[in-house]
Amino acid sequence: MKATLRILAASFATSLLFITLQAQTSSFHNAPASAKALKNPFAGNAGAAKTGKALFASTCASCHGASGQGTGSVPPLTKGPVQTANPGEVFWFITHGDVSDGMPAWESLPEEKRWQIVTFVKTLGSHGQKPAVIAKTETAPGKLNTPPPIPPFTDFRFEAPGKVRKITAQDLPQPFATHSSGNGANVVPRPEGAWPKVLPGFKVEQYAVGLENPRLIRTAPNGDFFVAEMEPGRIIVFRGITSQGKAQQM
Repeated sequence: MKATLRILAASFATSLLFITLQAQTSSFHNAPASAKALKNPFAGNAGAAKTGKALFASTCASCHGASGQGTGSVPPLTKGPVQTANPGEVFWFITHGDVSDGMPAWESLPEEKRWQIVTFVKTLGSHGQKPAVIAKTETAPGKLNTPPPIPPFTDFRFEAPGKVRKITAQDLPQPFATHSSGNGANVVPRPEGAWPKVLPGFKVEQYAVGLENPRLIRTAPNGDFFVAEMEPGRIIVFRGITSQGKAQQM
């Protein structure tokens, strides 16, 4: 088992070294050399940063988080390559995007607005707001007062194994019936009674709590779980399971 852990640790260290060297030797998302020469006309302009914040909220926050903290598999903008890259490279990436990276092109957005977004994003590295950290112990359930969705649409409260729902084109709203809006996810305490429903003979138990933006999980040959937390940038190892369904060691 120790040998297995050494191999995993060595492999992980090698991967980190490769990623670090790659980041040092390649441009930001393959931006051309000419991108570095682009100058931000709003650099240091507090008014432009404020306008950029509003633009970020309407066009970027649904993927990157309200404060650029990242969501799901999307890394944070508060640190890392976005903050070390030249503003011109960030502007180029916003303009052209990268389909393989999940980033849409925003060339249709006026150039002035793209630079304002760059101005705001660059402020996140120094005094950007940090996302709330989930407590290491289970918090009190939150209240959920949202009315039931209109069928055939549903949510987790009404889902159960075996239920099938059919949504047709006629059930969808007409194109452009409402204004576009951002609807990014925000982490909140688990509502009372919100728990996965399973078939008879099965049950769902909470194995661990308090992870800070977990992004990736891998199972070692000996059954250990390696969980990568994106925000603090660390790897946590969970081992074994107790009679209460919790990790024996962490």
